[in-house]
Amino acid sequence: MAPGPGFPSREENILSLSMAGLTDKEIAATLGISIHTVRTYWERIRDRIGKETRAEVIAEVSRRRSEDQALGELGRLIADADAKRAALEEILGLVPMLIWEMDHAGRFTYFNERFRAYVGSSADAITGKTWEEVFSKLVPAEFFEAVRKEATAAQVLATTFEREAPLRRAGGEYRWHLIRTVPIFGDSGEVTMVVAAATDIHELHNRERVASERESRLRMAADVSEKGVAYCDPTTGNFYNNAAYARITGSTASECSWTDAVHPDDRPLVEAQWEKALASGVQLRSEHRYLHADGSVTRAKVKVLAVPGGGWVLLADTLPLATPESPDADHLNRLAVVLGEILGLATKSG
Repeated sequence: MAPGPGFPSREENILSLSMAGLTDKEIAATLGISIHTVRTYWERIRDRIGKETRAEVIAEVSRRRSEDQALGELGRLIADADAKRAALEEILGLVPMLIWEMDHAGRFTYFNERFRAYVGSSADAITGKTWEEVFSKLVPAEFFEAVRKEATAAQVLATTFEREAPLRRAGGEYRWHLIRTVPIFGDSGEVTMVVAAATDIHELHNRERVASERESRLRMAADVSEKGVAYCDPTTGNFYNNAAYARITGSTASECSWTDAVHPDDRPLVEAQWEKALASGVQLRSEHRYLHADGSVTRAKVKVLAVPGGGWVLLADTLPLATPESPDADHLNRLAVVLGEILGLATKSG
């Protein structure tokens, strides 16, 4: 047997055998020593432990060993937790996000290396600071008050905070981020910490801004036109039509697809032409009728441009019911070119 802490090997062996229930005679036989030697060792053990009887010695040693075992287990758990924390921090240092942790009062208690590098400050300059102290230097002044107000409200109400905002990086450049904070609650329901992350959405934000500007230009062009204009953008779920489109077709773009708006008698042919245009990438050009809810019929010359992702842009010009040709086809063609350029469409003529 290996010697235990605080006992020479022979005393440890005798003590362990006694705790296992062996008598002095059985211990002597097991260790190959005399009973007198066993009893001599027991005197030494009692002196070490400070107890009079063998039962008291065994009880005290058992208690001490239980404590040592508990402390050893606690040490192992702490070591495991430290190892897991170190592994987690290594992972958090690699993810493409700024990550930090705050206590219930909003003071920084942890942040990953990417956050420190983005801010360009030392760890000591961030740790223990409040989020207001840190972010007042990251968020532009014109944005900060709104961010501070919303984040403070979330902190008071112990709710999730989410907002897009530009954050200044160490070199002075501002990049748009989506900031989220989530409160973590303890067993009694109190907030013990807040974990947070900021995801770089700069390119996406700029694309959305460009798309919004493009959509605004399209609507401005359509609103001043007497020609019917409508579009569907399935990516954003947006539908739009100007007043002329509703007047020509008798419906709006959000009420039904452009093919469903076509007169039932003309619809099969138009749908077949549209499928062919989608497959070939050629603009659809058609002359067909629309049946209005009041029973009236209009006839129109249309161009439909397919937008990547399944959307469409339609241009329509009314035609006299008895006249097969549009007197204003050149104007419609010019409008199609302008709107195609606005939308950035590379279309083929058909």
